[in-house]
Amino acid sequence: MNLETLGNIGDFLGGIAVLVTLLYLAVQIRANTRATQSENRARVAMEYMEVMSPESDPELARIFGAGLRKYPDLSQDDLARFGTYLNRQSLFFQAVYARYERGQLERQTYDAYLGWYACLVATPGGGRWLDDVVRPIYVSSMVEAVDARVRQGGLFDATLLPGYQPQSADS
Repeated sequence: MNLETLGNIGDFLGGIAVLVTLLYLAVQIRANTRATQSENRARVAMEYMEVMSPESDPELARIFGAGLRKYPDLSQDDLARFGTYLNRQSLFFQAVYARYERGQLERQTYDAYLGWYACLVATPGGGRWLDDVVRPIYVSSMVEAVDARVRQGGLFDATLLPGYQPQSADS
């Protein structure tokens, strides 16, 4: 066997080794991506529980429901509480959107949170708040994604949730 043949065999084996290495790395990257998405899904759920914790206050839930129906026609105190709470929801969704954009969250989880946030801003008061507060200051691509989901339709009317129903004096 001459040197040229040995060189060709070496190049061929080297090429196979590179191909095997690339396949191994692809499998490792895919596994790491799945693990990252799973970890982020769990983290997002925990963060959302924290965002939702003020709703355990029946008065805040009532104010939030009133705001979803008739923002900005609330008292100054109620406007402040409604705005603070909806801003928490908006910031949370913006973080979900960023994770999804970076590939750290899978589509199914992203769609669930997008659908919920779109339900909130599809209400009369939520829509006004989106226009007044979110649209001018939040990431425009996130707002565009929310707008597209609202236009798609088929959203649940968040004002129908029991905790968001008006009291007789708030009707």
